[in-house]
This record gives sequence, structure tokens and C-alpha cells, in this order.
Amino acid sequence: MTAALSPRRSVRVASVDAQGRVENRYPSTAPVSGAEPVVPWAVYLTDARGRFRLLGFDLDAKAGPVESDLARLRQLLGRAGVPHVVCRSGPGGGRHVWAAVGEPVPAPVVARLARGLRQLLPSLDVSALLNPATGALRPQGLRTASVGAAKSWPATCRRCCPRPPASTPY
Repeated sequence: MTAALSPRRSVRVASVDAQGRVENRYPSTAPVSGAEPVVPWAVYLTDARGRFRLLGFDLDAKAGPVESDLARLRQLLGRAGVPHVVCRSGPGGGRHVWAAVGEPVPAPVVARLARGLRQLLPSLDVSALLNPATGALRPQGLRTASVGAAKSWPATCRRCCPRPPASTPY
């Protein structure tokens, strides 16, 4: 699944501390081909040239009202005709909203979008959207650093995220 979703040939891999605990940091990479990493990994949002192929909106429960922000974001994406999928993000009530784009989107365009949305959505962590070099999100269905196995990647994610048609608006 990761190979179909990822805009790059590699993913970012979580680090492990000296006691063997998985950390919520992703400093190294692993190829998408072959065996999956034994620790959580995150999918890049951009291709190798730094153009966004996926939009990953990270709504963080520690930062603001996730449910109302989620409703507002879904309304905005729906009005714009952008297909999207909502997935749980960890045990704290956060959400990841994934949207695939049909044509590569330049990083400055995504940065303007992220900054504008941040004004409307207090729980939105824009760091992955502002960093075309290393910005990534952990897909649903992987083990997490704080809770064992997450639920499997929903069928709707498989339909929305892998290689969308060229006509998908952004």
C-alpha cells in the first residue's frame, strides 16, 4: 500500500531511543520497495522535486478543537471539489485529512494555502505542508509510537490517495 501512496521511492522512518522505545521523530528513510520497516514510518507529501502530490492536513488535539476544525476543513474541501479521506491520528483524538492532487502543486502555493487555513483552524499543524523537503505524515494502519497497532488503512483511503486522475482539482 505504501508504494502506491508514496510520491517518492522512500519513506521517513521513526527513531528508537536507547531503551528501544519508538519516538515520534522520523530522521531516517527506508525504500518503499521490499519489506516494510519494523517501526512506524511517514509518507512524504511531495515528489523528489519538492512538488506536492498529496496534501496532508494534520489536526492536533493538543492545539485546538479538532472536531469543529475537521468539520470546517471538510466543508471547505467539499466546496472546492477536493476528494479527501479522514483518518485517526494517534490516541489523542487528532485526525489526518488526506487529499491527493492530480497535478503537482508548487510548494509556495501549498504554503499560502496552509497559512490561510491555519488562521481558520487552530488545531492545524502546518509543519508538513510548509516543508517540501521532509514534510510527511504517518498513514493510518501503521503501528504508532504511543499505542500499538492502529486500525487498518480504510478502503476509502486506497481509493482516494493512490495516484489520482489528472482531472482532480486542487
